[in-house]
Formats: sequence, C-alpha cells, structure tokens
Amino acid sequence: MKDIPQELDWVNERAKCDIKKAFEHLRQAVQKDVEQYNTQSGLQSHYPIEFSSEPNWLFSVVRRSNLVKATVFNREGDHIEITLNAAAQQPLKAVPVLTETGHCKFRIEGEGDELLFEWQLRRRVLEPLFFANLRV
Repeated sequence: MKDIPQELDWVNERAKCDIKKAFEHLRQAVQKDVEQYNTQSGLQSHYPIEFSSEPNWLFSVVRRSNLVKATVFNREGDHIEITLNAAAQQPLKAVPVLTETGHCKFRIEGEGDELLFEWQLRRRVLEPLFFANLRV
C-alpha cells in the first residue's frame, strides 16, 4: 500500500477519469499510435492503417490489404465498447476506474478485477491489427 499518495486531489482526478474524458484521451492516444505505426512501418503510401473518427462517440482503426480488419471504439453510457475485427467476437466493455493510487485505469467487464493502464488496453486491442503478420 506504499504506492498510495498521502495527498491527492481525488475530485480533480476523478473528474478526469469520467467516461467522456477517458474516451477522448483514448481517441487521441489511438490516433497517435496509428500515426506512429504508419511512420515506423513505412506504410504511408501502401496499405496504411487508417484512423477515422466521428465526433463525441465513435472512432475506428482499419487495416486494408487483401483482408479488411478493423477495431471500433464506441462510447456507450458508462463504458467504451471495443469491437475487434468487425464483430468476429463479443465486444469488450472497458470501464474507466480511478484507482487508490490516483490513476485512471480500465476494467474489462466480465474479466475479473484486473485493471489496465490505457497503454495496456491500446496494446491489447491494436497489437493484433498492427502486428498480425509477425510471429512472437
């Protein structure tokens, strides 16, 4: 429990962790991930991964090649619904949660109490799209 700060402006931190702000922060981070991946992979002109966004409630990441793969992020009530590869499986429901240490993390509904930092959530849902052809 030594990671718990002695003082924390929890009201301010909780306000930054509401669904609207968490979704917007996630949108900006995903867009940056896509731009960085396209630049590093050299896919700027040949099958780049595309980021598209609708105001306030929806954005998506699409890889077009011989197959189209997509990840869609949709703000729904108190959670973010993330559909991987055009509904090939049940959508993930990510809920922003303010932790005891003052971090805004995400809990995936139906997957227990594990909390993910935003980068961990992004990696989980984007890595198969970005690095589908790589064997780990």
